[in-house]
Amino acid sequence: MFSKALLVASFLLLSPVAAVPCIGFDINWGLYVFGLAQDYSLGPSSNWNQNPLQGGVLTTTGRPPFNGPNTSCYLSQYSNALYVLNADTTQPSNMHIYSFETQSWTTQQLDGAGTDPNSLTAILDRNTNVFFALSNSKLYSLDMGTLAQSDGTTRPWVAVQDPPFAANNAYPKPVMALAENHIHFLNTGTPAKVNIFVIHFSYTQPEPQFFGPLEVGGSGFPSTTGQTASIFKDITTPQQKFAFVPDDGTNTYIFDVLANTTQAIAGPTVKSTSRLAASQRELVQMTSSGELWWIPLNPDDAQPNYSATWSKINFAVNTPTANPSGSGNGNTNGSASSSQTSTRTGVANSPSSNSSVPNSASHAHGSLGLLSTGLLTLGLGFCGLWSIL
Repeated sequence: MFSKALLVASFLLLSPVAAVPCIGFDINWGLYVFGLAQDYSLGPSSNWNQNPLQGGVLTTTGRPPFNGPNTSCYLSQYSNALYVLNADTTQPSNMHIYSFETQSWTTQQLDGAGTDPNSLTAILDRNTNVFFALSNSKLYSLDMGTLAQSDGTTRPWVAVQDPPFAANNAYPKPVMALAENHIHFLNTGTPAKVNIFVIHFSYTQPEPQFFGPLEVGGSGFPSTTGQTASIFKDITTPQQKFAFVPDDGTNTYIFDVLANTTQAIAGPTVKSTSRLAASQRELVQMTSSGELWWIPLNPDDAQPNYSATWSKINFAVNTPTANPSGSGNGNTNGSASSSQTSTRTGVANSPSSNSSVPNSASHAHGSLGLLSTGLLTLGLGFCGLWSIL
C-alpha cells in the first residue's frame, strides 16, 4: 500500500491542474493546510503529537484551485485572514482571502499594473497590512487596509522604485524576509550580507548589511535561494526575527534584525522544503512530497535552539472527491465538519502605520518524482484525480 507522502507527491506531480499547497497560522497560532483536495485546521502545537493527527475539514466554497505557478500565502495578523496570491490560473492577478473568523473565502479584484503574477515575489508588512513585491526589477506596493474579506473594489499595485541591486532583472526570484520595517533580500550576491529596503522611508540602503554568525568561527548564512518565515511576537510587538532555510537544507538560520546576527541550528530532516510558516515558538516545514515537520524555537534565549530537533506531524489526510473542474467555486464538502480543530478568534486591533513587521511566505516548490508513471496512472484511473490522497 502506498504511503501518504507518496500519494501526496503523485497528486502534486501528475495532476493536470497541479495543486501548490500552503501552510499558515491564524492569530491564535493554530496551524492550517490549504490547497490539497480539502483544506484542514490542525490546531496548536500541543495537538501535533497525536498519531495520526486528524485535521478539521474546512469549506471549499469560493476557494481557489491552488493551481497557479507562483502561489504564495500570507497571514494578515490584524485581520486574522490568509491572503493568497496567484492561486487560480483563470485570474492570476487577483487575490483570494480566507477569513479565519468566518471560515469563508472571498475574491479580491486587483489591478496588476506592471507586475507579472507568474514571477512576482512578495512580502506582507504586518503592521500596515501593505504588500511589497519585486517584479521585473521594480518594487511595487499593495495596500490591503483592514480587509478580512473582499470589499468589492479593485485594489492597485503601485510602483514604488527601482532598487539598484535588482537592476536588469539581476534577481528575478529574490529571497525576501521582513522585520522592523525593513525588507531583507537574502540572495543578492554576498554571503552573510543582505540588501535592505526601509518601508516607511521608501529607501533602499546603499550598502548591504552584514549579519554576523553567533557561532565562533561561523561563516554566516549563504547567499542562495531558499525559504523564509517571519517569527511572530504578540499582537502589539513588532517581529524582530525570521527563519531562513536554504534550498540544500543544511541549516536553519534564525536572523535577529536588532542585533544583526544569525544563529545556525539544525536543518530540516527532509531537505526538500516547499513551504515554511512560523508562529511565535514553532517553525513548520512542508516538504515537496507533502509531509509536515516542525521544530520548536525559543525567541528569548538562543541556547536552547541549538539542541532543538525536527519532528514529523503525522497528519492523516482524509479527502473527499473535489470539484473536477478545478475551479474551486463549488461547495464540495459544505461547511467545516464537527471534528474541526480550528482555533479561530475575533479580529484583532486595526493596523498602525508606526512600525511594521511581516509574515513571509515562501514561493518555490520542489520537483517531485517518487513513483513510476505507470503506477501513478493506474492509481489515478482507479481512484480519481483528487481521491488519491
